[in-house]
Amino acid sequence: LGILTIPFALYYWSWHSAIDDSIPSISSIRVKVVGKAGDVKRMNDQKLNIEKCTVPKLDINGPDVVKFFHDPEPVICAKEKNWMYIDEENTVRLIEERKSARCESQSISMHTDDMEVYGEWIELKIGSELPFEISNVRCWDGWSKWEQSFASVKVKDTVKQRSNAKLSTKTKPSVLILSFDSLSQMTFRRKLPKTVNFLEKQMEAVVLNGYNIVGDGTPQAFIPILTGKTEEELPLTRRRYDNASFLDDVYPLVWNNFSDAGYATMFGEDCGGVGMFTYRLKGFRKQPTDHYLRPHARHMERASVPWIKSFFYDGTHEIIRCVGSDSQHTHWLRYAREFLEGYKSFPSFGLLHHGVYSHDDINMVSIMDDDFAEWLKKANDDGLFDDTILIVMADHGHRFADLRNTHQGQIEERLPFFSVTLPKSLRKTGLGKK
Repeated sequence: LGILTIPFALYYWSWHSAIDDSIPSISSIRVKVVGKAGDVKRMNDQKLNIEKCTVPKLDINGPDVVKFFHDPEPVICAKEKNWMYIDEENTVRLIEERKSARCESQSISMHTDDMEVYGEWIELKIGSELPFEISNVRCWDGWSKWEQSFASVKVKDTVKQRSNAKLSTKTKPSVLILSFDSLSQMTFRRKLPKTVNFLEKQMEAVVLNGYNIVGDGTPQAFIPILTGKTEEELPLTRRRYDNASFLDDVYPLVWNNFSDAGYATMFGEDCGGVGMFTYRLKGFRKQPTDHYLRPHARHMERASVPWIKSFFYDGTHEIIRCVGSDSQHTHWLRYAREFLEGYKSFPSFGLLHHGVYSHDDINMVSIMDDDFAEWLKKANDDGLFDDTILIVMADHGHRFADLRNTHQGQIEERLPFFSVTLPKSLRKTGLGKK
């Protein structure tokens, strides 16, 4: 239980911050990490007696499991290089070979969680920012045509005004959760060793070695983190029931508390067909956070299938490992950085979940190890984590792999990766001192 204290402590702190102006600023918060099961010292100094849970020692390269892991085949994306890209200033650029192309874009936005709204096509000015949060872009160069969709964080004046009304200065830490589907702690270490090394050695992240699942599946992992309750303790939201409710109508989602406290909020997944709150559950009636990526994921999946199926698209899961000629994860990481940069002067809460590599394949995620480690290094060097609590985690271990047929695989499935990196401004408050 102690190892689950950090995410719920964030919920507790945010909820009370939203209703109590007396909550101390980031400069005076004291944080205590609970490392062992037993008597857990809570924020109100009460003690809770719990049973000790012994996690068996597992061999990361044991003979029963090592045979399931290998280097994956490289992802082959479109041979033709993307005509357009977004540079570090978040502006639209054309590659040299297509610098004479003319382009236009249209907006893609949420009507419901199962339907998108498409705007009118307008001229896209090269050298400016994308005009929409989610943009479908098409370009012509002579007789050649190219089309692709992009997601880019458009900092909202309404969010800045809300933050300014709640906070005179940025006195509260931001929270960024980067989560992965179906990665046990051991598989995370096997397939993303450079990422783990940078988190532990350079960022001094704390890895929760005894962190275990609280339910079977992605929603069961995230609902307690985001609401403080299990699905069984909340109103019915399963979509196959006529009387099911939308999640935003009945769930006490933590990002609402962050928003009420003046935070910018973001939630995004790279899978539209198997969304954590939309595959089995009814999803959201309205856009749940300030920035929301589901319309982009659904459009990408629709665009990847034959036009007949696309016309009758019903949310069926499609593996989208590329964005044109680029690997999908490079756009996922770019979006995360844009969110951090865009709201650097304001507190923010963001959750980005990645599943296209790891949900159905136990080896594929290793293709992003170099890029993820480099992304962390650059963001850290640029000060984007100076006042950000960074959580890198997985929802559970592999559930659809031959590894799970072994005894160790069954145990690993219950022990996902979970790391927490606290900013220096919090560490200086006496972290860990009794």
